[in-house]
Amino acid sequence: MARAVTGLPLGTSGDALLAELGWLPLATRGDIVAVRQLHKITTLPPTHRLHKQYLRCHRMTTRFYRNTLAKWGGISDDDVAATFGDPDASKRLGRALRRYHCRLADGALATSPHHSATILSRCKPDRTHNYSHNKFGRDVQSTAKLRCGFSLLNADRHHEDDGIDPTCPHCGLASETAEHFLAECAHWDRQRATMNARLNAAIHQPRLAAPLPWTTLLGGRELTGDAATLAVIAETVQRYVRDTGRLRKPR
Repeated sequence: MARAVTGLPLGTSGDALLAELGWLPLATRGDIVAVRQLHKITTLPPTHRLHKQYLRCHRMTTRFYRNTLAKWGGISDDDVAATFGDPDASKRLGRALRRYHCRLADGALATSPHHSATILSRCKPDRTHNYSHNKFGRDVQSTAKLRCGFSLLNADRHHEDDGIDPTCPHCGLASETAEHFLAECAHWDRQRATMNARLNAAIHQPRLAAPLPWTTLLGGRELTGDAATLAVIAETVQRYVRDTGRLRKPR
C-alpha cells in the first residue's frame, strides 16, 4: 500500500519509505497505545473498581507491565514529569513516545547504506506530510521519487543503469541531480522564477525568502519546522514539477 501511495519502486528501502510517508511502524503505534493505557491504569483513583486489580497485576509483573515500562523508559524525564497533573496526560505521553521513535527512525535513515535512504536523508523530510486529498496527484509521487532518488532525472536513472549518461540533457553543463533540476539548470529559469514568486507571495518571513535551498524545497526542516509553511513549500514545488513536465513519463 505504501508503495502504491508514493509510486516508489520495490527497490526503495523500508526506512526511506516510512520516512517519506511520515508513517511509524505498526509495532511503534502499538507501543504508543500501550504507554497511554499504562498511564491510565497507574493513575486510577483508590476508589476505582479496577484499582485493586491493578495492584494485584502490578505485583505479578505481567508481560504487559514489563514491556510497556521498557517503552516508557524511552521517553525523557521532562516529558514524563510534564504529563502528571495534566488531564490530557496519556496523549502527551503518546506524543512524547512518538517523538522518541521519530528520532530513532531518523537515525536509522541516516545510517542506512541503501541508495534511496542516503538520498532522502539529505533533506530530512517533514514527517507530517499528508498524501491524502492532494489535488496534484502524479506530481506528489514525482516529488516523492525525487526525494528518494528514483526520479526520471538522468542522474537517478544512471544509478540504476550505467549505460545512461547522467549529464543534464538541457544545458549539458552538469549531472542532472535533484539539486540541479530545482536550483541550477538555466533551461528551467522561467518556471523557477514563477515558483520563487509564488513562495515569496505565500510566505512572509525574511529568513524564508526565495530562492530557498533545494533541500528545503524537498521538505527539509533546516529553516522551518512549521507544518503549514512546509505544506505551502511542498505545494509550490509540486506546481513547479507540473509546469516543467520533466518528471512525467512520455506517453
